[in-house]
Amino acid sequence: MMTEEFFNWAVDRAKIGNLAVTTFYFQHGAAGSGDWYALTPDGQVQVQNLDNPGFESFDIHAIGGVVFYTPLSGDYGRDETAPTPGIAEGYNRLAVENTNIYKYMLADNGVVYELIGKKENVGSSTGFGEYDDDGTVGSLNPTVQFIVSKDQDAQNEWRRILDKY
Repeated sequence: MMTEEFFNWAVDRAKIGNLAVTTFYFQHGAAGSGDWYALTPDGQVQVQNLDNPGFESFDIHAIGGVVFYTPLSGDYGRDETAPTPGIAEGYNRLAVENTNIYKYMLADNGVVYELIGKKENVGSSTGFGEYDDDGTVGSLNPTVQFIVSKDQDAQNEWRRILDKY
């Protein structure tokens, strides 16, 4: 519900910037049973809880996220004709070549974290890692770190939404 509210706000913002937006900010293929996480300047953010090591092991938890991109379809805001991105293909059928992908991760600490990269380098699992099945840091570690987004309007909107709940 909170992510949906943020997404609806993001649709209008995307139109202003001649971008489209989707909620497909995180997906992964076959994996183990360890928790998924992202690295931020504030520490690790749990993105998917599989109880290895579990919710309590993280100070910060992702509630959801959105991705802004330059649409191949030319549909700004809500890209009505966009195909659901597949895990292996990332944003290839959505975004124009050599344009940036802007991932916004919405965390329960009231912060919007952001990862920016060229479409060719950013997929749905980019920025995320997985703990091993025994709950220890595994070999699938994030190769890039999210930053605190400088988009002050997004920060304000996310805090406004969180304050309602």
